[in-house]
Amino acid sequence: MRAVASTVALALLVLGATAAVTAGRQSAATATRKVSLRTTGAGWPACDPGVTQRSGYLDINAAEDKHYFYWMFEAKTNPSTAPVILWMTGGPGCSSSLAILAENGPCHINEETGDLYSNPYSWNNVANVIYIDQPAGVGFSYGDKSGYDHNETQVGNDMYAFMQAFYKAYPQYASNPLFVYGESYGGHYAPAVAHRIWQGNNEGVQPKLPLKGLSVGNGMTQPEIQLQWYGPLSYQWCKTVKGEPCITEAQYQTQMAAVPQCVELIKACNNKTLETAVCSTAMNNCLNSQFGPFEQSGLNVYDIRIPCKVPGLCYNFTQATAFMNRQDVQTSLGVASQNITWQSCNMQVNQMFGN
Repeated sequence: MRAVASTVALALLVLGATAAVTAGRQSAATATRKVSLRTTGAGWPACDPGVTQRSGYLDINAAEDKHYFYWMFEAKTNPSTAPVILWMTGGPGCSSSLAILAENGPCHINEETGDLYSNPYSWNNVANVIYIDQPAGVGFSYGDKSGYDHNETQVGNDMYAFMQAFYKAYPQYASNPLFVYGESYGGHYAPAVAHRIWQGNNEGVQPKLPLKGLSVGNGMTQPEIQLQWYGPLSYQWCKTVKGEPCITEAQYQTQMAAVPQCVELIKACNNKTLETAVCSTAMNNCLNSQFGPFEQSGLNVYDIRIPCKVPGLCYNFTQATAFMNRQDVQTSLGVASQNITWQSCNMQVNQMFGN
């Protein structure tokens, strides 16, 4: 079997089981930091010519030395009153620019030709959307690797610092409702960030952020529970929806027989407070036993109606990668001159959340 644990979107489903819990224990006290927002670019005008775009960096200058890249699109309708959305793609370790070019952004990229085309369902039709590459090391974000985030407490603190700096730089949005969104591993990110904002607001930190809600799409929140249902989904649900199961009955029986061991290993990982060796064992066991059968079907784990085009993430990001690494695009975006090669997902960052 191909090494399932190598795929970014799946690699930390087990180790993420307890990580989000830290958000509930995080303290408002953080190291002394000098935080500033740099708007260094104007996005890529051709992506959405009719709206104001901003792009640049949040700089956190402390021992960790982190620089977060963001790309914002104002709403096409009433931007002065439209909600503000902070969007975080999951992984952990995947760039939020993927969402711009392939999900809810204003322009998508043709997988064959590399041409951009308008997305009529873009979220910035009705909202001001900020896409941020985080943690540091993801997309165009960079910093001292020794200071990279490896848990949700750090993510919450950094994204809170980002939104504080954003509202100071652009006070015109101070009355617009703020929503925190995350997908996939964002099932950990979004609650941690929203909690940190709520905490700061309760402590009277200024500016007070107009947080109104959070949302998670296709989120991984509690693997100990969620992984138990991959078998029924792959066999029984597929049979109901597609008219035939996505895996064989023999695979389904093997999958279900492996659930108790998978769950016990996750519990051991939790009880050992994310001890690397214990959690690696849990991750490998659960990914292979619960994801392996569906992966062998050749179907897309994110959309069972279509085949998995590229092993791992299932989608072809070749053209997106080429676009984001064009010099003229990076110049327009105001990307830092750090010899950064954009990649859809950074496995080093991904693994740091597991270690």
